[in-house]
Amino acid sequence: DFEDSASPTWCNMVYGQVNLYDAIRNQIDFDTPRKSYKLNGNVANLPTIIVRPRGWHMVEKHLYVDDEPISASIFDFGLYFYHNAKELIKLGKGPYFYLPKMEHHLEAKLWNDVFCVAQDYIGIPRGSIRATVLIETLPAAFQMEEIIYQLRQH
Repeated sequence: DFEDSASPTWCNMVYGQVNLYDAIRNQIDFDTPRKSYKLNGNVANLPTIIVRPRGWHMVEKHLYVDDEPISASIFDFGLYFYHNAKELIKLGKGPYFYLPKMEHHLEAKLWNDVFCVAQDYIGIPRGSIRATVLIETLPAAFQMEEIIYQLRQH
């Protein structure tokens, strides 16, 4: 969860991505002087990983494109998707996302466009990405059907 459960510091965001990368490849571990931790079993047999990128209203101030900070949503999604989508598909899973703070069906359309471009770019079938949306605002409640329609491929 890159949205609410972590302070959006550069260190937290990057290490979160590293941990996801390592977990998907069964190479995540953590050692303390008293104990060692690692995954029990193969990631293919563990619960499904669903990534929650930061909302559209946030920017990642550590990465600029054309002298503008990149969208935090695109940063979180892009790093995770680019480095892990093909590996997840090999495992019989896929890149799954939980999209936060959706307020309008055009935000869902933007996510759909991002998903389509990303899938085409790395050469995986459209529809490989799956997404769920949290409806937590009144405007979104009135546009639920439109939001679902915009994300129907995913």
